Amino acid sequence: MVLSALLVFGTLIAFSILGVLLYVRRKVKALPRNRPETCASTPRTKKRVVCIGDSITQGTLSFNYVDALSSKPYNHDFEFINAGMGRDLAWNVLQRLDPVIDLKPGFITILIGSYEVDATLSHKREKKYKKSNKLPQIPSPEWFRENLNQILQRLQNETTAHIALISPPLVGEDLGEESNYWSAEYSVIVKEVAEAFGVGYLPLNERERELLQSLNHISRNAYKKNGHLIRRSAFRRYVLKKSWDDISEKNGFLLTPDLIHKNSKGGKIIIHLIDRFITRVEENKGAGVTVGQ
Repeated sequence: MVLSALLVFGTLIAFSILGVLLYVRRKVKALPRNRPETCASTPRTKKRVVCIGDSITQGTLSFNYVDALSSKPYNHDFEFINAGMGRDLAWNVLQRLDPVIDLKPGFITILIGSYEVDATLSHKREKKYKKSNKLPQIPSPEWFRENLNQILQRLQNETTAHIALISPPLVGEDLGEESNYWSAEYSVIVKEVAEAFGVGYLPLNERERELLQSLNHISRNAYKKNGHLIRRSAFRRYVLKKSWDDISEKNGFLLTPDLIHKNSKGGKIIIHLIDRFITRVEENKGAGVTVGQ
């Protein structure tokens, strides 16, 4: 009798845990309403800004900077469209450009590279991304550059949008860690590609470094040990209903809840860079100056 009761109780606990895990997974994978695919059928009433990226842009594991841009009163003339997809690498972005191009956007921003940095940290991670993202080859800096070139070639040939590449953010908050050696290397690639194509370059990586250095910030955790932080942050956000800022503070981080995604402080740096880019373009249109096109 006691054994049967324990089995029933254990089964209920197991199903409860499974239910929570499935709920969190569903919330993390949920796509925002303002996707390119859904916005294509809506009437164009404003200038369209498409923000392309990975999970930092998708905004379900991170502060949603796209929605925050939309909510700014001074952006009432713009429609911000979220083309972020969790764990995407540049090759994945290249495969899903058609809906972006179909929108005929006035502006495009691209924030990609965090998962290339993550993949670069070990052969095991490289193989994991090749399988999970269905890549035709192992990720590498050279292939990242090649895919970024192809992305810009398509966007410049098939749209008239003003384009800006954003350097990938820090991966972890220890500037001496290997992950941030690579985040700097990938940022150099982004900058060189932006210059080669004559598009805007928004120095997110550099701004984050400057901030951490000015505050003498020391991270509590190494990035390589962050896997549990992502899962724990998702649980705290969607089950315990904590804000990304609350989670960051509990973990002792400045710009991130889990060492890869953004809290509101990290998101505001992205917002500021995109706002400045759009403002420069608008101000220079009347003067006949081309910025990031």
